Amino acid sequence: MLDASIIGRIFWRGALERIARDPDCLGEALAALERRDLVRRDPVSRIEGDEQWSFKHVLIRDVAYDLQPRARRREGHRHIAEFIEESTPEVGEAGAALARHWRGAGELDQAVQHFVAAAEEAERGWAKQYAVTLYREALDMTPADDLERVRFLRRRLAVAQQALWHVADARLLGLGSGDSD
Repeated sequence: MLDASIIGRIFWRGALERIARDPDCLGEALAALERRDLVRRDPVSRIEGDEQWSFKHVLIRDVAYDLQPRARRREGHRHIAEFIEESTPEVGEAGAALARHWRGAGELDQAVQHFVAAAEEAERGWAKQYAVTLYREALDMTPADDLERVRFLRRRLAVAQQALWHVADARLLGLGSGDSD
């Protein structure tokens, strides 16, 4: 359970195999956690061909995550980021998850790049609020002395905020579904 917590509230067996302390016992361990009602196997997986599991409650995941040393979490995040890069196309939620794992691994430059890519993907749809959130995360991680990147992110954030502001107008005009903002 500790290892799975690094992956997130939702985790995959393939990712867990990369970071598990004892990969040979994964099947037994997952079954025991499921019997104890701590995790459940999801009927459908976001990663084709892999088992998807989820913690029954985010607090269970958070406590397990906090019990691990920072160095272990950092190493785990790196392996999970690599797993995501190999297993999924880098769009939408997968791009944001990838960014968060690179941030957890301490690779802030890669994390910022992935946050920006995920924000741009969100902007192309009606997820304007999500784009604003992702640009803010990227900006928060960017060193203040990286003036060129800070300016770029501030401009992108301003554009995303303006687009968010006008979503209500677009809805009134019947231009967008607004289902996913």
